[in-house]
Order: sequence, then C-alpha cells, then structure tokens
Amino acid sequence: MFPIPRGARLKEMITPSIREGLQTKGYQLVGSHSAVKRCRWVLSSLRRHGGCYKHTFYGIESHRCMEATTSVACANRCTFCWRGSTHPNALKWGSFEADDPQWLVQQMVDKHLAKIIKPLKGAQVDENNFSEALQPRHVALSLVGEPVMYPKMGEFLRAIHTPPYSMSTFLVTNGQHPEELANLPQVTQLYISIDASNAEELKKIDRPLFKDYWERLLASLKAAAEKKEKQRKVARLTILKDVNDEDISGYAKLIDLMQADFIEVKGATFAGWNRDTTGLTMDNCPYFDDIIRFAQKLQYDFGGEYTLSAVHEHSCSALLVRRGLERAAWIDFDEFNKYIADHYNGEESTLMSVPFTEYSLPAPEWTRPTSPTLGMDPQHTRATELTVEQLEARGNAKVA
Repeated sequence: MFPIPRGARLKEMITPSIREGLQTKGYQLVGSHSAVKRCRWVLSSLRRHGGCYKHTFYGIESHRCMEATTSVACANRCTFCWRGSTHPNALKWGSFEADDPQWLVQQMVDKHLAKIIKPLKGAQVDENNFSEALQPRHVALSLVGEPVMYPKMGEFLRAIHTPPYSMSTFLVTNGQHPEELANLPQVTQLYISIDASNAEELKKIDRPLFKDYWERLLASLKAAAEKKEKQRKVARLTILKDVNDEDISGYAKLIDLMQADFIEVKGATFAGWNRDTTGLTMDNCPYFDDIIRFAQKLQYDFGGEYTLSAVHEHSCSALLVRRGLERAAWIDFDEFNKYIADHYNGEESTLMSVPFTEYSLPAPEWTRPTSPTLGMDPQHTRATELTVEQLEARGNAKVA
C-alpha cells in the first residue's frame, strides 16, 4: 500500500468532468470514488427471458445481482473495454479520499434499489422475481476500474457479507496490484483477468500504466495461488479474434501459475471501438463457435486437468473446470453465508478455514455444452427485449 504523505490534501477521485461523462453513460455514482449500474441481465431475468453467464456457470440469481465498483479508477486502458474511456486512470490510491465502507455499502444498495430496480416495476416483469430483486443477494465488483485499489476493502467486504445485506461477492481484478490482492480478505469468488499470453501482447491490448506490468501480473497470479482451496479462483480470458487467440500454451502456463479452479473463456463484446485508437474493429469479436474451439484447444493442452463444463451462448462464453471440481461449479449461497458469518465471529485470518467445496453444488444438466439450450435456463423463455426508451414510449415503465 502506498502511504499518504503527511499534510497531503485528500481529493475526490470523481472530478466534475469525470462525473458528467460517467453519468452520461448511465452510471449511478456513489460517494467520491464508487458506482453502481444496471446490468442488462437484471431486466432479462426479471422478465424470465434468460439469466447471465454467472447464473449458468455458478447459480446466481441475475435479477438479484448488483453490479458495482469501489474504485472507478484503473491502472490499465484496455483497448477492448466496453466501459469506454470516461473513467479515470491511476497507479495508486494515493491522496484520494476513501469513503466509509459501511456507508458505502448502504449507499450502493439504496441507489441500486431506488434507481435501478424499483423503476422497473410493471415493466413486463415477473412479480415474484421483482419481489426477490428488492433483496439483492449478489454483488459483482466488476463494473469499471479496479476495486482492490480501495484501501478499506476488508471493512467493505465484511459489511456487505454480513446482515442486513448478507450478499455474495464476485470480485474481478486486472492483476496489477499484487500486494493488495495478497492481502485481500475472503470473497465468494475471485477473478483475475488474463488478457494475453505474453508481455508484448498484454502491453498492446491492456495498455498498462505500470512499467512492470508483466511482473505485477505474474505476482498477482502467484498471490492467488497462495490462497489455495480456501478461495474460489477464476482465470478470466477475454478473447479478441486474430489478436490474442493463438498462444494456447502460453495461457495454460499462466493459468497453472494461478492454480485456477475455473477458467472462463469469453469473446470480447463490441463497444464501438475507435479503430484509430484501439486497432480493433467488429471483426475482432469472435463467434460462439470460435470460443468453443479455443476452450477445446485449452482443454487439450492441459491434458485433462480441466474439462469444458458449461457454456452460455448469449454471452459467447465457456467454462472449464479443474479436475475434481466437476460437481462443485455452483455455489450454495446459504451455506456460504453461514461459513462467512462464523469466520467473522471467530477467526482472525483473512480467509475462511474451510475449503470452498464445503459450500459448492453440482451444476444442473442444462448448463452442459451438450444441452440444447446452450446455457439458457429452460425455465426462462427467450424473447426480444424492448429498450428502456421503448418501454417509456409505451408507458410501461418510468425508468430513472
């Protein structure tokens, strides 16, 4: 952690110009450095039109998930980032003001409900799902920026894991803050983004601010491995066609270094990239078949250590599971809540004493690659969704 110089004046991470840019893109800003935003899968799940890939892969209830971040600032400027370039860049927290973690959790949940969930009442949503959505159960700390930069993350996680919230946490990091990652307390599931198989490609794709970006990624992967079976760990690979989709063995070495329990292979989503600044076009977005082939090649390279276990066609995603964990992909969130409560009541260590398999479940058959639904919950019905603007025009909902 970088110390704050004596006498330094604290400043807000979200300046007026950054605030305007983020709000224009639909971010609900919280305090001086955080945000929540509506994920498209919330409305889809509310209407029973399909859940997100985390519903298929891990069993979350998509309509009960809050997408958030504790830091809109990031140490990378990834070419494929669908969040755009309106958020700030920073190497360290430094003299940024750090909001109170308990207040931050309360404000995030309050804003999520007031600005994202409640305005959707009557918008052709399932009444039971809407009632459930008023009690969010999961938080995806992956919205924008780098959440582990927040210096009070431990207190934040404790507040959000325990009553009255008792939410599960899915935290994504870009692997540029190994010290913070090593000291990170228990989360329900930890992701590290591995966007390239070698240093040269990573520099071109992620455009990192740190000069020792590659060493930082390797250190982060090792720090994750040290958490062993007490922490669910996911290697997230975002694939760009004809850019970072060739060196299968290189990826395998990095994943092995992390000792990942699960591997997500996801096709990059087109976000209106500027070819002149990113070098990317829509042609660099892989098809679902491309992702399946990549996942199969990765499975082959590992020689059976990982198995292609689930797919989500709509997200152009595939999941590989480590040998021995084939019946542990889904999470028993009630059991996790019990274990994390016991952990906070009695243990002083950063991680729970039990292996994560104690709160894991086998995934249902419809999640399998051979399922005819290709990852869509059979209890849901695919439908063409109306946009927020169309809903407002039809008078079905007033969406703030």
